[in-house]
Amino acid sequence: QGTDPLDVAESLREIGNKQFKEGLYEDAVKFYRKAKAFLPSAAKISEGGAADDDNGKRARACLIAVSSNAAACKMKQGDHDTCIEMCDGILELDAENIKALYRKGVCLRANSALSDAEAILRKAAELAPDDKAITKEIGSILKERKEAKEKEKMLAKKMFG
Repeated sequence: QGTDPLDVAESLREIGNKQFKEGLYEDAVKFYRKAKAFLPSAAKISEGGAADDDNGKRARACLIAVSSNAAACKMKQGDHDTCIEMCDGILELDAENIKALYRKGVCLRANSALSDAEAILRKAAELAPDDKAITKEIGSILKERKEAKEKEKMLAKKMFG
């Protein structure tokens, strides 16, 4: 009898987490990718076939965790587009994953998609109303919008005043 692939995946995730904590984001992503290789495909997990038993639940939780952690690495590295794509994949498995919603919102804001960012972050805020990071991010978007409007007014005054 060999080693359980799920145990291997969870061990690789833990190594990736250590790399993340040390700021070695690229190395962490490699471990998260390796961990994914030992898990059933996302399609199998989301179909519910594997998600019914305990091993299926563990596999699903591990897949979401490694995907979420890899997305966090990409966000830290400033690779916002990749982070958004990864978060979309997580949200297909768990539409109410607060971390994925938050990270996607932050990256959309970084890409200047303020309306989309606000919508995503408001959904996250509904699910986690006490999360200060989410509230702060929404506040920053509103402030950014207000400042942009005031700049427009000033510019219009200069041009037509």
